[in-house]
Amino acid sequence: MPNFIFMKTYALLVFLLFNHFNTVAQSHFTLSGTILDENSEPVEAATVFIDGSQKISQTDAKGRYSFTGLTSGGYQLVVNMIGSGSMKQEVLIQDKSIVLNIRLTTKSQNLKEVIITGDGQRLKYLTTFKKFFLGESENAKRCKILNLEVLNFSLEKQILRASTNDFLLIENPVLGYTVKYLLRDFQYNGYLETTQYHGECIFEEMEGSDAQKQTWLESRREAYYGSLMHYLRSLHKGDIKSQGFLTYKVTNDRLPAVINIDAIAPKQFAQRVDSNLIRIRYKRRLYTIYNRDLAARNYSFEKKDRIITQFKDTGSIFSTDGQIDSKGNYFSYKALLIQGYWGRKRIGDQLPYEYVPD
Repeated sequence: MPNFIFMKTYALLVFLLFNHFNTVAQSHFTLSGTILDENSEPVEAATVFIDGSQKISQTDAKGRYSFTGLTSGGYQLVVNMIGSGSMKQEVLIQDKSIVLNIRLTTKSQNLKEVIITGDGQRLKYLTTFKKFFLGESENAKRCKILNLEVLNFSLEKQILRASTNDFLLIENPVLGYTVKYLLRDFQYNGYLETTQYHGECIFEEMEGSDAQKQTWLESRREAYYGSLMHYLRSLHKGDIKSQGFLTYKVTNDRLPAVINIDAIAPKQFAQRVDSNLIRIRYKRRLYTIYNRDLAARNYSFEKKDRIITQFKDTGSIFSTDGQIDSKGNYFSYKALLIQGYWGRKRIGDQLPYEYVPD
């Protein structure tokens, strides 16, 4: 009798393990294809990477590339070739692997005005750029840009612009990453005190001792909780409150922000598109704070607190009209507006999409 029970339990265990690994295998997909030039010839040694991730490769002699182990969701595939510029292709993986062949085309580009400045003026530009591109956190302050010479600056009507023709190499010793950032455009408006930037980046793990790696794990965990990535992933799951977030409606368009007293649930402003994507549908801005204690009590502001003259420590105002997947990846970056806590957390606190806290 004991042997029979043992064999039955063993068979059940094997069955569960088989189904577990089979499910895991089915939920991971491949994105592959060939990069061709405008004459339909394969392009060798082109850099191909997935924006915001740790996945990067170079095409072989036949122009082929391949990324494995991808989960369902949205991806930005970037192809960069020295001398030929770069291009980006949005990819949505749902229930099967995808073959995506890309033909690079030579596009004529208008040369941007190059303004030659003295060392003192460039140093001033660099100081402003680092503050509003890397961020204002302690993590950001310890980041180091290794190749400042690739940055091009221009200034017009109090708007500082910056861009690069090659990867900007950023060393983040707190989180243990080297970030390669292909900066398309950076704009800082000194009059309005607003910043806009966009580009594509890739993360590479830094080498270090076991003690350093353990410190990096702890620092990454600290950077993740309460971050925009954490919030968007929680929003996708529909469990922002259990993750420590509370969200409120902002009833005006300028600061100081007037918020609705009662917290709102995700279903009131986020709609499920399919099993992979949700979409935020709310015309005004939203205000969110990260505080597990307040979230557990479903905190409501008192009337005297309705006008928020200063953001709380983890308070952020945001608005977007885009789609979000389970990785916390959002589409239509131009529609994303953030202020407050998340606005201060920029490249110096960014994590790759592969990151999942223990």
